Amino acid sequence: MHSSMACTITLLAPRAGVFDDMEGEDNRRGFERDETDTFHQLVSHLVADGDRRAARAGRGAPRTLAEMVPGYVSSPLLTLAAPAGRAR
Repeated sequence: MHSSMACTITLLAPRAGVFDDMEGEDNRRGFERDETDTFHQLVSHLVADGDRRAARAGRGAPRTLAEMVPGYVSSPLLTLAAPAGRAR
């Protein structure tokens, strides 16, 4: 005799879990600065200090590579080549 069993799957209703709790706590804390903000603040202070020192020395702060290293020839960053298997 052949008997068939019907499998019943009970789906549980979704509940708030650990991640939802963490997100809620994070939202309550509000905006938090990250390490990139700290880095940008440091760099802006260094730039301002360099500008002040250059002004005291009677010159403008160099802003381009050509101004900082006259005569410097840079190597190309990109070399164009023909696709493989195709002659130029």
